[in-house]
Amino acid sequence: MKQIFSFVNIVLVLGFFGCQTAPEKTHTNPKVITTQDVKARLNWLIKSEELMGQLEINEAGIALYRSPGAKDSGEVECRIYPDEYVLTLSLMNTLGIDSMMSLYQKKGSGRWEQLISLIAPPTEEISTGDRTGMLSGWKIAVDPGHISNDIITAEIEGKYVKMKPSSKTGGKMVEFFEPHLTLATAYLIKDSLEKLGADVMISRPYPGKSVNGKSFDEWQKEDWPGLQKQYAKEHNWDREAIRYWKKEAPLKDIFKKMFNDEDLKARADKINDFKPDLTLVIHYNIHSPNWDKRDKDGFFKTTEANYCMAFIPGSFAKGELAKVEDRLHFLRLLLSDDLEKSQVLGSAFMEKSLEYTQVPAVPRDFPLPYLEHYSILVEPAGLYARNLSLTRKIWGPMVYGESLCQDNIREANMLNENDKVIGELAYPSRLDAVARAYIGSVLEFVKTYPKNKGEAELALIK
Repeated sequence: MKQIFSFVNIVLVLGFFGCQTAPEKTHTNPKVITTQDVKARLNWLIKSEELMGQLEINEAGIALYRSPGAKDSGEVECRIYPDEYVLTLSLMNTLGIDSMMSLYQKKGSGRWEQLISLIAPPTEEISTGDRTGMLSGWKIAVDPGHISNDIITAEIEGKYVKMKPSSKTGGKMVEFFEPHLTLATAYLIKDSLEKLGADVMISRPYPGKSVNGKSFDEWQKEDWPGLQKQYAKEHNWDREAIRYWKKEAPLKDIFKKMFNDEDLKARADKINDFKPDLTLVIHYNIHSPNWDKRDKDGFFKTTEANYCMAFIPGSFAKGELAKVEDRLHFLRLLLSDDLEKSQVLGSAFMEKSLEYTQVPAVPRDFPLPYLEHYSILVEPAGLYARNLSLTRKIWGPMVYGESLCQDNIREANMLNENDKVIGELAYPSRLDAVARAYIGSVLEFVKTYPKNKGEAELALIK
């Protein structure tokens, strides 16, 4: 019998799962999802029209295909019927990505009740503590980008700024690295939001350590040798590839293609396990044309370019629905209201960034390749949908901020001065304005999506 299920605490009795207790609820699900809602989200989700060859949406529901060729032959990988939209989202939010992939691949054109043996009624959500304040009951994840804690690792990671002494730098050597800035900003945000009653988790809380608690050097010595065998098996490396990664690969390639990929997955997993109401991903920008103008020793030219931008989920480009996991993330974004809520959060971030930092939004049609080829402009100016690893893998409303250009000469001079301290971390006072922008965006989001009567009353105060 066809049913529409809106509850989220689901127990599955499936042979390939064994006996498994359902996890806690993650996000609140909409009570109704229409095909019109789903179609409207395509404007933010599809960057390349080629991807429509793997997708079909009509009154019969959503059909996903392994490849464009599979759609031509009618080989549906998974079909979601309109009366299954809410249940599908509930399953995703309850089970998480790994378990859901197994279900997704078994469903085909069948119905969920053919797989699900038992659906239990919901349980009460567990309290996160006895905090009081404006943000009491809110769970917020903060992700400080990158990991380096010294200039050597930062140069391997490619996340640093250094400039030779000149009249423009006041005769001083400029040398700092982005991971230091993002972590200090995360501490500032956490401190302020917790004073307002929020439960705040920093994904990477320690300088120089990945989410898994290891430096790049420690990971190289302890994990990398064993992972080579695992990756060789997973990716079908031939002898040449095995030799390259074992003996020839430069540290920059090992960091970017192996260590960083593992770290990003761990960040998303940690954030999703925390089940936040919203996530703030903190980054600082480089004016990318200036990157190619560095000298042979890696010193930057000064630039007058300075702008703010932010990313939210969406903008899947050519080839980005090739994996089952990617198609499942795409399906979640089709069904959930994460896009709409992220747009509200991202819009508030752009507004507050201008207010507190005085850095303008990146101009429309600005000639940056990653904006032109991989991003979709949403409103307001400076806010883009982009299919980055974290915008895709983190579930729930989120904003990925790029607050200013570190190589702008005025910003570089300010960011080079560690004139304040948060905890045991010295930081440049310029970060105070950036932190206020993130905090202000959270407060604006709370006004739009209040949880309780007090927040609803706050929303009326404009």
